[in-house]
Amino acid sequence: MLRSVWATRGIFLEQRIGDLQDPAVPVENLPVVAFETTADASVMFVRGTFTWTRPELTTFDTGIEVGWDTLRQSGWDFLARQMVLAVESLARKRDAAAKAVIDAAVPAAHQHTVSGGSMTRASFRAVLSAAQSIGLPMTRALINSGRATDMAEWTWPTGQNVSPNEVGLITNLYLGNYGGCDIVVNPHAESNKVYFFGPADMLGYHIVRGQMRVVSDVDVRNKVDLHAVLDAGHAWYVGNPYNLHTLTITA
Repeated sequence: MLRSVWATRGIFLEQRIGDLQDPAVPVENLPVVAFETTADASVMFVRGTFTWTRPELTTFDTGIEVGWDTLRQSGWDFLARQMVLAVESLARKRDAAAKAVIDAAVPAAHQHTVSGGSMTRASFRAVLSAAQSIGLPMTRALINSGRATDMAEWTWPTGQNVSPNEVGLITNLYLGNYGGCDIVVNPHAESNKVYFFGPADMLGYHIVRGQMRVVSDVDVRNKVDLHAVLDAGHAWYVGNPYNLHTLTITA
């Protein structure tokens, strides 16, 4: 299975389409308006409409070439490791494309910073508070595995029962959830930036056209086996950027 090493899976609402289908995404215009009225007055209606946008699809591929002599002397484990490295490299390309879309969509007012070289509890809570204040709570935070261990230094109010937190911090050096926000750690995430997301169905789409394919061939003339991984087409679209926040840690 192709692994997503930047953990973008689940951030967007995934929409799979066939090879000949249009990757159009509806952009809603919902003029929700209420009117002051009286008991015997008629109801005034407003009509929601939408337009279409078509995100550009991108695809990726990777391949490895294994010599027969190399394979005979090293065994099938060598081929397995090469295939894992190849598909993880492809996954990083895919996730980098998704990250570029996210970075471009985050509103300036949702880009938070904290100085001191550490992700403090106050800075993390400030992002959650800002999201709550507009009625769009964050449900997932993507943090670099090393950066997440900053949580081990978090302090708690005197007298607060933090035994469940202490258990999590002792075991993992980070919490699995804080303030209703699931903590997702990944070694390939940015070390100095934390990404916060709302629910996938309130954020946007990850459009996938077609299927990933693995194609193999034998080159007898050159005594090599060829293995290619051909990815599906991918496009990402952020429909509600207010469901995005970032926290940048500076020195």
